[in-house]
Amino acid sequence: MFNSQVPLEWAGLALCAGSICFFLSLRNWRLGLNLLVGIVFFGGIAAVRVSSGDIASSVPAIIFRDLFVVLPLYLGFFLSKPGSVALQRMPIDMALGFLILMGWLFVCAFNTADISQLVIGLKVWLFYLPFFVVGMGLASQPAAMQGFFRTILILGMITCVIGLLQYGLIQVMGYQPALAIFFGNSGAAGITLGGGDVVGTIEGIYRIPGTFSFVTQYTQFIYLYLTVAVIEANWDSDFRYRKIGQGAMFLALLAGILSGTKAAPLVYPAFVAIYGLFGLVNASIIAMMPIAAIVGIIVISFYQLDLLSFFSLSSDYATGVVQDFSGGQQMSDALSNGFFGAGIGSSTGGARYVVSGAENLTSPLGFESFFGKIAAELGSAGLFIFTIFLITIAIKVLAASLRNRSRPANSIVAPFAAYIFYNLISSIKGSVIDIDPANIFFWLGLGIIVQLDNLKVNHSATRIALRKNDRSSVRDARS
Repeated sequence: MFNSQVPLEWAGLALCAGSICFFLSLRNWRLGLNLLVGIVFFGGIAAVRVSSGDIASSVPAIIFRDLFVVLPLYLGFFLSKPGSVALQRMPIDMALGFLILMGWLFVCAFNTADISQLVIGLKVWLFYLPFFVVGMGLASQPAAMQGFFRTILILGMITCVIGLLQYGLIQVMGYQPALAIFFGNSGAAGITLGGGDVVGTIEGIYRIPGTFSFVTQYTQFIYLYLTVAVIEANWDSDFRYRKIGQGAMFLALLAGILSGTKAAPLVYPAFVAIYGLFGLVNASIIAMMPIAAIVGIIVISFYQLDLLSFFSLSSDYATGVVQDFSGGQQMSDALSNGFFGAGIGSSTGGARYVVSGAENLTSPLGFESFFGKIAAELGSAGLFIFTIFLITIAIKVLAASLRNRSRPANSIVAPFAAYIFYNLISSIKGSVIDIDPANIFFWLGLGIIVQLDNLKVNHSATRIALRKNDRSSVRDARS
């Protein structure tokens, strides 16, 4: 069972704060979304600090978020007019995909013996799917959507700065001592897994956790932050926020390169290339590139980073992932669990932890690949169902991005499309859609894309209305 202990006084404070968050999220789902951003970005580091810092240290933050923010947010949204309208406008193919998936999960539930494993597994599979409809509702209200993006822009900047500060301190103090400043001694030991600091054999490149309880969560956050930064740089009605967005784009790229993710030298140029292809690298961003390049060169020179070796490692890593997956060993092992799989939650880390204890976390069913996890838990039939569903999503997103390329909505649709495709491709290697923050923002971003594509909103008129702060004009611009 979980052995992460939260002091009683902190538990009492969390209960009081949670009650306030519950009321606010239930009363105003838009405010709940902004609260959710803060908890996702900073809940991990807070939980590690007040707990014993073991592998389950992020659990209190997840429970707090889901119980006191997500649940009332859902209730408030679906009881509101935007919620009911979004449900009515939900595309038939997406609704059918969700229903078929839930139906197969219901069938597979009878194949899972342990009730704790079943409950946790179902929660991971289903709990965040409604954010697709929430995203649709948010996209129908440009003023609320703009406020939401601004919240991510400002709070995410703090997270990036903390990550860069951690990187600098590591160079001076060492890996675990530097992280102990932020997470405590026991927390730093758990996050660093007892050591594993340098990526591969490249001196100066370290795995950075930022404000999250796992290194992977921080790297996934940076992809989200880069997405929102590009949106703000091109779409926000306020010139000041557009400038902040432009700077945040380069901040995210720098934080991403220094985050220690092996894919960084390949993935970030690909993101920038996609933004350029869709016309999102505007003149102001191009004008800032020389300054960003100078800063990057100074950082690289000061810390003597071997970027050529890093790029080579990234290429080898990508090749290895493709060969490992295409070679079929992962899928062969996963599919050996049969038509119905080994049971819901059998390849979910949290569920296996509850059932087996920390010493058995290296269970053979701990597949890294999201597709491997699907096959292991839901069987060959589940893999077929989910693959068709994800292909449908990919086609839908690609079509929406191409249709909106010459429309004002391109400033939002294209960045989120790149983010969705990144998560789908990354699922070949890891279960990124299952972890923070992608488990929420993948579905939320997908809903935003679908709704903007459906409404064909005139966001040029919307921006003018937002500048005037005229709510009636905003309604007219959406109609």
